[in-house]
Amino acid sequence: MTEARLNEVREIVAQVLAEVFGGTVRFGRIYMGSTVDHDGFEYVTAHVIYESPDASLTGVKMLDVHEPLNDRVRELGVDAIPVVSYIAKSEEREWLGDSPESD
Repeated sequence: MTEARLNEVREIVAQVLAEVFGGTVRFGRIYMGSTVDHDGFEYVTAHVIYESPDASLTGVKMLDVHEPLNDRVRELGVDAIPVVSYIAKSEEREWLGDSPESD
């Protein structure tokens, strides 16, 4: 998947997160990637950095992200399956490790 297409999907992820969570959670950087599994299914991954008052997210709202995200990614013409993972801001550095993106 091209970098331009990943950026378009990133925008959709950000929009859906804002709509579903409203102002209850603050979202930061969204790290994007794509991969193809051994069965040939393509996935686009969004690792979302978040901050919330109690350092947790509501499971129901996390599930509520999937349907509109899938629909909008398909409308964009992307057949890849979107997968979202959530990383607390306090754990971002550790999650990044020695990645060049940590700068």
